[in-house]
Amino acid sequence: MIEIKIKFLGGCDGIGKSAILVDGKIMMDYGLQTGGDDPFPLMNDCNHLLISHGHLDHCGSAPLLRKAKDVFATAPTADFTKLLLDDSVRLNEKENKKRHMYSTYDIDLLMSKLKTVSYNEEFKVDGYSCTFLDAGHIVGSSSILLKGDVSLFYSSDTNSIETKLIRGSNGFPGADVGIVESTYFGEDHTPRKDLEDRFIKSIKETIEEGGNVIIPCFAINRTQEILSILGEHNISPYLDGMGVEATKIILSHPSFIKNSSLLKRSFDNVSLVNKKVRKRIFDEPSVIVTTAGMANGGPVLNYLKRIYKDPKSKLMFTGYQVEGTNGRMILEKGLLRLNRNLVKIESTVEQYDFSSHSGDKELKSMVKRMADKGVNLFFTVHGDRDNNESFVEYIKEEVGCEAIAPHTNDTYNVSIT
Repeated sequence: MIEIKIKFLGGCDGIGKSAILVDGKIMMDYGLQTGGDDPFPLMNDCNHLLISHGHLDHCGSAPLLRKAKDVFATAPTADFTKLLLDDSVRLNEKENKKRHMYSTYDIDLLMSKLKTVSYNEEFKVDGYSCTFLDAGHIVGSSSILLKGDVSLFYSSDTNSIETKLIRGSNGFPGADVGIVESTYFGEDHTPRKDLEDRFIKSIKETIEEGGNVIIPCFAINRTQEILSILGEHNISPYLDGMGVEATKIILSHPSFIKNSSLLKRSFDNVSLVNKKVRKRIFDEPSVIVTTAGMANGGPVLNYLKRIYKDPKSKLMFTGYQVEGTNGRMILEKGLLRLNRNLVKIESTVEQYDFSSHSGDKELKSMVKRMADKGVNLFFTVHGDRDNNESFVEYIKEEVGCEAIAPHTNDTYNVSIT
């Protein structure tokens, strides 16, 4: 009998702080919770860290793994990880918070151990053969295949739908165990073309009526997707925040994106914001793409101070708003926290599902194809508890495989005879 030991250190009861430990040695992701009072996964060191992609919920706690001998990621993920971690420490120091337990020294130590790998490049870690596969989620994002006596496939965040920026994931290998996200289980996304048409129509109507459009975006991937869409429609926005540096990083890795010429042309046509420019942006109707995507901090708050009382202007969210964030409160209650005060937002608020995750249809197709290739046990993660458990029931009833929705700190010894 052969066995693999899987311990779930985070990412089991919501989106954030993803962390999965294999055989006590190999960590797949070590993320941060961006909202709430408990930001870190359970503490545990490892020999090797595999980072699936450059979002804080997957890499934001990585510097805490000080004993790791090496770290593996694709080249874009390495650059995004450094960008996000440096910014996280900077914000922590600026706001005088005590929640971070790592420093710039820890970030430098982490990066000194980082080895970049290409998609489909096989490498060895503690008796396993490891391969990063294109997950189709963001630029450089990976699903992870570990092959040993027992093989494991970790989808991480994945999407099979092509966007302006990303080609989409293109298949799933054979494995014994599958760990899959459930973020949008039970919910299909609006067809992308319909979404883009409605988005552009709303922007043009607002500008024609003399209003301003504020588009909060995640700096990595979402900003560049939105810039590409705007560029196709000859709309030249202002661009503020970390999205500027993230766009430069993405353009430095053209082989990882579907249409680098469109992104470059779109980026060349934006107006980059500095303090002087920021003062005159509202002199005429304008479109502003800025961080942060959930309106919890960053330059977007400066713009919201200017437009929240203006019914002609619009706030257009482009992605999921996590519970406990400003964005969720705006959507659910029409209230915005500014300078510790709650104010009523009188601008029009719209939300567009430019998700980079698979929807219900794609998730169901994914697990069926994985089962056809040998997966007989699934774990569902990276969704709220209801989604994780509903996905488990679907897999058991419709796919015919065993499935488990783990809780944080659960450990499973998976045996194969």
